Amino acid sequence: MENNKFDVDRNEQQKLLDQLRQERLISLKLARWLTREAYERMSNIKYSNPELYHRVAAYLIQAGEMGKLSGRIDDPTLVKILNKFLSVKKRTDYRIIRK
Repeated sequence: MENNKFDVDRNEQQKLLDQLRQERLISLKLARWLTREAYERMSNIKYSNPELYHRVAAYLIQAGEMGKLSGRIDDPTLVKILNKFLSVKKRTDYRIIRK
């Protein structure tokens, strides 16, 4: 029974390590494509809106690796990209049933 507990702890530790490595890799890739100010903005977004951070980070990394970025992205350009992601809202339909 005790051995099983250590295996679970090791599995959890391994998952955490993998997650930390992935986050570090994302940070390194973003640092390559963003100016200091833009990188700081993305860091703030990471804590305030993690879902948006991951969507925009994936977009920027993919664009950078595909050669679609002509240089480093500055803060005003990042704001425009963020606004595009924020303007895409989920459509919500409400249906009112009256009795």
